[in-house]
Amino acid sequence: DTANLLALGQMLSEAAFTQAFAALAKKLAKQAAKRAGGPIGLLSLPLAASSFVRNPWHRALVNSEKVGSLIAECIARCQSREFILIGHSLGARAVVSALIAFGTTSPARRTSRIVSASLLGGAIAADPQEGWELPASAVDHHIGNYWSDNDQTLKIAYRLGVLTYGRAVGIGPIPTMPQTVHKISSFDVTDLVPGHTRYHPVSY
Repeated sequence: DTANLLALGQMLSEAAFTQAFAALAKKLAKQAAKRAGGPIGLLSLPLAASSFVRNPWHRALVNSEKVGSLIAECIARCQSREFILIGHSLGARAVVSALIAFGTTSPARRTSRIVSASLLGGAIAADPQEGWELPASAVDHHIGNYWSDNDQTLKIAYRLGVLTYGRAVGIGPIPTMPQTVHKISSFDVTDLVPGHTRYHPVSY
């Protein structure tokens, strides 16, 4: 929804996200300690986790996966078309979600094709539970992952926002296996991209 997008946009600001999440973490720590009746311990962690689940990052992650499913459905309904998918940040997450959904679509409904996909500063775990075989199988040619070690948003805000989802592909390569190495390539663009929101001005 609009309110959620505005809140997330404020958090993604290169100048403000660290202060926003520092304030959020401090607030959650105080709430957890108060409810626990003392210093934060193991029993108070679920209280903090429940608050993180309600934060804009988590809601946006869930929404991006829903968008990906809709994209896959739209592609499946098209007749004999070729598509190239490109997504930045949560858009990259939507792209991967679309690939997963398209990969599970019945071959009889796959009259269109996804030629390739590019992920820019992707806000999705590098090692998701589903693995990368299904997304890789959904593209004819390749998935390109562009990552920057300068991306503090994914290093800090993303990790705080999702808690247990692991390292994002936007700050490191996607692990490959024999089944996916010919379909997935990761490109270190640290020298070209100084921050999470700085992909668009770059010309590859």
